[in-house]
Order: sequence, then structure tokens, then C-alpha cells
Amino acid sequence: MREPRRVATAGNTIYLIIAFLFLLTPLAGCAGQKAADCPEKPPEGLTALPEIEGPKPWTDRSLERAPGYFQFAVCGDRTGGNRPGVFDRAMKALDLIEPQFVMCVGDLIEGNSDDPACVAAMHDDVDKGLANLSRRFFFVPGNHDLNTPATLTEYARRRGPAYYHFVYRDVLFLCLSTIDSEGRTIGEAQTVYFQNAIRQNPGAKWTFLFIHHPVWLDEKPNANWEKIEKLLEGRQYTVFAGHTHDYCKQVRKGMNYYILSVTGALKEPKGIKAGEFDHFMIVTMSGGRPKIAVLALDGFVPEDIITAE
Repeated sequence: MREPRRVATAGNTIYLIIAFLFLLTPLAGCAGQKAADCPEKPPEGLTALPEIEGPKPWTDRSLERAPGYFQFAVCGDRTGGNRPGVFDRAMKALDLIEPQFVMCVGDLIEGNSDDPACVAAMHDDVDKGLANLSRRFFFVPGNHDLNTPATLTEYARRRGPAYYHFVYRDVLFLCLSTIDSEGRTIGEAQTVYFQNAIRQNPGAKWTFLFIHHPVWLDEKPNANWEKIEKLLEGRQYTVFAGHTHDYCKQVRKGMNYYILSVTGALKEPKGIKAGEFDHFMIVTMSGGRPKIAVLALDGFVPEDIITAE
């Protein structure tokens, strides 16, 4: 009697294919070869590198960004002696750089008026400058922005809350107001708000704080600011402020605190050596840490400054 013929099932077929591929694996690609025998894989986005023996006409640095890469900008005070057109020019320059977004440290309008139409016109002038920027702009109030009932009303109508926070790519951004309902201070409700924001984001890779007045320099210690600093102990953070119109970097509690000069404020800035100059800062997050560059606005030249004509 003949043996019954075996019928190949789907399970048997899959098993045989897997076994066959397993046996072929050492023969595929660069497996089993020396690393030097394998062609270099071009970095992502680079179609091909020419095959050159010996020295290469390029460095061996990576073409790829470090993990968590992004850029944002910070601009200084626009008012307190505004020079028309400077802020607009800064926004045009930032649009060429294209950071992910732009922050500020307050004092964008002159204020000092309780005429609603006048205050609205001041904000219109700011918005005209911002029309040159295709990236998102985040507002932080200064004392000129919130110094009369009309400025308080118009700020709330146009810009919303005076303090808030957000998270971008695991980085925490805290936007504070030093013009609270209790005067030039950080009120209790605001302090609780930021304490909660910090506690609710324990895994933030870095924290950035934006505040108009550098309250840590006040003669009388600001208790609520110190509460926020206390909660940041053990974290990596950076602080940006404005108001004084002169640039200064300070290391406090092991962290970097920056006071920006101006982006349009001051009638006659005394220049870089005096710390009074138009600029903005570019913050690059790369590999979980910030790299900070100060860019003087006078260094930006229009690409059509000289033409064939």
C-alpha cells in the first residue's frame, strides 16, 4: 500500500520560508563582513556622497540635528522711548531666520494713556510690525503695557491673560506678569498657578521663564518670586527679563539669568559696550540643552543692499 501523500499546510509553508531566510541572512547586506568593507550610509536627506579614496573634502561632523532640536527667539523692550521702525525691522530679520516662535519680555506699547482709541492705535502699531513675522509670537506684559485702566482693558481684549504657560517638545515655558492686580509684584494667585504648572511637568527637559522686571534685583526680596525659584531647585532652567534697557547676564543659583537690552526702545542707545543696543536672542535647544546667541540688529543687512543696477 502506498504511503499517503503529505499535504503542505499554510503553517508548514511559512515555517520553511522563515528557515530559508534565516539561512540566507549572513549572505545579505554587510552581515559577516568587516565594517571597513561596508559602504558608508549617507545621512538622512543627503542623496549621495562621491566615493573618494583618502582625505575627504569635508569634515566628519554629523549633518543631522541633535535630538530635541528647535529654535526660538526672544526680543527686548520696544517702548520707553520708542524709535519707529526698529521693531518692524527686527521682525523682518527674525522672519529670515525662521525660529519656531518668538518670545518677548514686555513693554511693547508706550501706554500712559487712558484714551481707549489711543491705546488701540498703539497696539495696532505693534501688530503692524508683527505682520512682518510669519512665526508665532508670544506676549508677556511690561509696566508700559499695563499702566492705566485703558491699557489693562485693551491688553485683555487683544492678548488675553497676563500670565500663562505652555510646553513645547518637552520644554516648559513660563510667562509671568510683574504687573499683577496687587501692583508691581507677582500676586498670590499667579504664584499658585506657576507652582502648579511646575509640579505638573516634572519631566520637562528644561524650563524657560519670561518676566518683565528682573525682580531678583529688587532691594526688598520678592517673596513670591523666591517661592517659584525654590520650586525650580534641582531643575535646569533659564530666565529672561527686560525693563532696565541695558544688557546683563548673571549666574544665580547656578542658572543663567539674562536681562535683554532693547528692540526699538531708548531714544539714543549708547552702544554695545554700554549694554544699550538693539538686538534679539536666538535660543537653540540641542541635545536637551540651550545654546544662546545674541544677535545685534545692526548686523543684519538687506540681501539687495547692492544690486547690478
